Amino acid sequence: MGREVSIEGEKVVLVPYMRDHVPKYHQWMEDPSLLEATASEPLSLQQEYDMQLSWTQDPNKQTFIVLDKQMILGTFAHGEPHVEAMAGDVNIFMNDCDDVRTVEISIMIAEPKSSLFPVFASFWWGGKTRRLRVLNSKQSKFDNMGQKHDVFQCGSTLL
Repeated sequence: MGREVSIEGEKVVLVPYMRDHVPKYHQWMEDPSLLEATASEPLSLQQEYDMQLSWTQDPNKQTFIVLDKQMILGTFAHGEPHVEAMAGDVNIFMNDCDDVRTVEISIMIAEPKSSLFPVFASFWWGGKTRRLRVLNSKQSKFDNMGQKHDVFQCGSTLL
């Protein structure tokens, strides 16, 4: 899949992880509860920029930022970051060189203003009926400064 691909659905748009996304992503990842829920280490803003660049250059990874279509100001335009609509990310890992159909998918919905958790939960359940084998999943709800976050992660393998 190309690095310039956007995937548009009824409620979400997946766009490539762009440099413009890094400050908001970094803001999410400063939350200790989110770091714990995603098994991540805290990074400086510069480290986050370096990480974004490395992910866009790695042939075995594809990262999309999840945009909540209800939060897009105006009309969606491919190639625009639409930072105002950022809700989370989707990471695809192609770790099995012997079987290109095998991928691990990690989904995080981190934006408390977004209502996309049920959308991705249904994707996960729907995926199970489309011959995906779930490797792991986790839902963590936590409160940070009075805000509720939902985190959904799932690793799947195409069968």
